Amino acid sequence: MRVAFNRRMTSTAPDTPLIPSSLFETTSFNSRDQFDAWRERISVVFDVYPLETLAGGFLAMAHGFHLGDLVLTRTRFEAQGFVRTKQRARTDMLDHYLVQLYTEGGYVGEVDGNPIDIQAGTVSILDLARTTETRASAAECISLVVPRDEIEPLLPRRINLHGKILDSGNGRLFSSYLLTLLRQLPTTELSQVPYISRATLSLLAACLVPSAKALDPLHESAHFDRRDTCRGADAAQGGRSTIERAVLEGRYFDDWVRMLRA
Repeated sequence: MRVAFNRRMTSTAPDTPLIPSSLFETTSFNSRDQFDAWRERISVVFDVYPLETLAGGFLAMAHGFHLGDLVLTRTRFEAQGFVRTKQRARTDMLDHYLVQLYTEGGYVGEVDGNPIDIQAGTVSILDLARTTETRASAAECISLVVPRDEIEPLLPRRINLHGKILDSGNGRLFSSYLLTLLRQLPTTELSQVPYISRATLSLLAACLVPSAKALDPLHESAHFDRRDTCRGADAAQGGRSTIERAVLEGRYFDDWVRMLRA
């Protein structure tokens, strides 16, 4: 299945500092190199593999916005598998949640060995400290990367969010917010980032609170140790998170390097 891309141009005053963003497209590469280029860019979070033959190349794009400690991306891609193993989680020490809205397509697979089936229009959450193995159709997806330490203080208790699907009402509310936010970000001033980040976290927490009592508690020992380890690693790298360091090292969106703070 081929994925068509739509590109909308915006115009702003040249001297207005806007929210940092980056666009990556595999069409910038020869067809034989497209999947390898995509795999390298996405490797900061997942190991990926194609589900179809690559004779005609691999069409994919990622348009990302840096919102302080949050990262919001819109991606389009052809069918592929996504994997995070226990070994991978121990090695890269990502201590983030991945909140996703599939606007087209979806995926099936397992999270911590439990089945999951995500359809278009569904808002779901993956814990990047846990195992994931999924198979996605050709899709368009909005992804919000949230540090654990940013969202947990806003919840009534520490809960297991891995594989969590927002209920229909809260899912519609948060998906509408993400779609509106994504439309506005290309022309939004950089000075608005702290307010956008705070509003996004508050709304996400509000959508999670009603079901918090029904969710399993998060096992304390493993995750507290993990958070301390991640904080130590981040402090050694000047306070930047693992994902920010990956951006700076060129393993995600290459031209974010010039946009992130020194």
